[in-house]
Amino acid sequence: MIVMSAFSVPALLIAAGGLVIGDPYLAKYGVLFSCVLVSAILMPFAANARRNRMGSIHTIEWNGVPATVIEGSRIVFAVVTTFFLAGAGLCLSAAADILRHGGGGGTIVLVILLSVFGCVVGFFLPMMLAGRIRRGRLVLTPNVIHQRGWSLESTLDWHSILTVRPVVLGNWAVVLLGHPAAQWERRATVPRGLGWGGLPITPMIEVHCHMHPVDPTLLYTLLRFYLENPQARTELGTEAALERIKARRFA
Repeated sequence: MIVMSAFSVPALLIAAGGLVIGDPYLAKYGVLFSCVLVSAILMPFAANARRNRMGSIHTIEWNGVPATVIEGSRIVFAVVTTFFLAGAGLCLSAAADILRHGGGGGTIVLVILLSVFGCVVGFFLPMMLAGRIRRGRLVLTPNVIHQRGWSLESTLDWHSILTVRPVVLGNWAVVLLGHPAAQWERRATVPRGLGWGGLPITPMIEVHCHMHPVDPTLLYTLLRFYLENPQARTELGTEAALERIKARRFA
């Protein structure tokens, strides 16, 4: 982060200089390179920032039943989106400019490499526009818990979940471990290898805390409470659940 911060300042100055003197190349590459570096610097801050936006927890109707929803983080999704789009723009712009100005065989190889890398990184945009990549949400109904991750969907019945555990999967996460014979509905929304949060091989739901703008302790506590208190699940999808969560009445 220190190294990236050191490079981001000259990149910002180059971008500003290009805009002032009217040089399109300086301005374009300065802005793109700055966006890549700044978004990379902001990623760990966005992922680990202490936040508790209770407005992200609300009630909807899901598949014809009332449900309590915990929305995904807009900030984390925006930072990651900026990183990928700026990276793709940087690579594809460089490939186009190098090809336009010509060169030898080495230039063609460089153009191909930049183009391939830019297309791989830039897949984020069409997948996002098609709705295959989303910021996601966690849906709690009296009968099931449904996760719409960035690039996957997973559903488990409450009665098939054995335990809720806090774990570290790069960042803090809450794992709802299902019975091996549980009826587990799941699907990946992007081709294998191109998404985040790949599907586990056994029935479980992995809730990555940094992808939700609520306190990880609150997230773990409320999931554990509704697992261990089946009689309270009937309030999911009602104001009673929202009041319990806001008051943290999980005793």
